[in-house]
Parts: sequence; C-alpha cells; structure tokens
Amino acid sequence: MSEADKMFEKLRYKKIHSNDCWLDYKREWCGRTKIISFEINERYIFIQNENATSMPMSLKELQAINKKCQELGWLDE
Repeated sequence: MSEADKMFEKLRYKKIHSNDCWLDYKREWCGRTKIISFEINERYIFIQNENATSMPMSLKELQAINKKCQELGWLDE
C-alpha cells in the first residue's frame, strides 16, 4: 500500500477503482458520499458527491491528494 493510500485510509476513504486511466477513492458518512478521482492520462482531479456535484476539500485531503500526485510522478515536471 502506498503512502498516499495510507493517508486516504486514515481519512476513511476506500480505493474503489484503479486502472491505467482512473483511480477513485470513496468515503461514506452520515448518508453522504464523497469521491476523489484521479484521471491519470490528462492529470485531472475531481472531488464530488454521488450526484457529481463538486464538494469542498479539507487540508488533510489536500495533503493526501498531493502525496498521490507525487507518487504518480505528476510533480516531477
């Protein structure tokens, strides 16, 4: 498990999808769902609920996202 995966797990996210194009983490609490998606080829990040509405992000989530970007090699350029 990568360091970013551990950070997401600590924030109660589960990796729900992973392939060469997409990587998705999902968190459910109090009847709500939050999904953080990485579009690998285009280097996009989406943070949304189950209705594809954008959602706010915490500083801890931002740190986990930055770590995943580092692990994906997105910050090397």
